[in-house]
Order: sequence, then C-alpha cells, then structure tokens
Amino acid sequence: MLTFSIVRCNCLSVILFGFYIYSLLSVAEDQETDSAFDFLLCRHCGHEVTKSEDVFNKPSASAMRMRNGTILGHPKVLIQRFINPQGSEFELITSKVADVFVQEQSFSSHSWFTGFLWHVVYCPRCGFHLGWFFEPDGFKDGNNTFFGLILHHLLHQDFADSLLITPRSYNS
Repeated sequence: MLTFSIVRCNCLSVILFGFYIYSLLSVAEDQETDSAFDFLLCRHCGHEVTKSEDVFNKPSASAMRMRNGTILGHPKVLIQRFINPQGSEFELITSKVADVFVQEQSFSSHSWFTGFLWHVVYCPRCGFHLGWFFEPDGFKDGNNTFFGLILHHLLHQDFADSLLITPRSYNS
C-alpha cells in the first residue's frame, strides 16, 4: 500500500529553490561555453591567458629561427626564437587577444617586429612575465595589435588538468 505525505512549504521556499536550480543550470551553461575553447595558462599560477581561437601566425624577419608546432590542437603554429640585447632567448607564439597586464611604457628600439612598438606584459594574477604587446608605431590601430607570448611561460590547460588529480580515499 502506498502512502503519500503532504509536505507544507511556503512560497518563499519554492522561489528560493527555483533560483537555486536556475543558478546550477547557469553555471553548467557557462562551463560548457568555456570548454569549447582550449586555453594556454600562466605556468606560474594557472591564469587563463589566451584561447586557441586567438593564436595566429605573425612572421618576423628578426627571428633567429622559425618552426611549426602543434599548440592547442592546431598544427602549423609558428614558433619563433628571438634573442634580446642582453642575450636572453625566447620562443614566442603570437595571439590576437590575451588576458594580461600591459605595461604602459612602450619602446621602439630592438623591436622584433619592424614598425611596431613593444610593451612588456605580465600575468594579471601573479605578475609573472608572459611576453610583449606589439602595436604599430606612429598611430594607434587596434586591428594590427598583437601579443608575443613566451611559450616556455605558458602551459596547456589539458596538461595542467592532468596534474590535478583528486586523491584517492582509502578505507581503514
């Protein structure tokens, strides 16, 4: 024999429960949207720096060496090696968009991209040096700006996720 119990609840409880369910659905929808993109993360703190769709090839005549690599699932991404006046070497990829802090001061000397000023960029979360922002010299044109990101200072999100393993629970 089945028995039913009637649970009394006030309207406020029903409304709050509805908002709770809606918030869970909204979070799940946001996570699905973000997971459509692969991210490169700051190697130091894990901040999402750039998405796969924003990486593009911008060749430079100043590069010491160029090679193609597969990054974020995209084959033939141009990786360029540069040497600065202090003798430090960097392998860069270029991106149209990056979530970084751009230093205000710009420089024209020793630019790796002819006709472009450069600014140093840092991770907005931890302050780690991630590369440079390049803008055309002489006039501000947002369509021709780009970021040169230091490949060694970035980490693919899938690799980072593989390092974050939930510990096993052992029964005593």
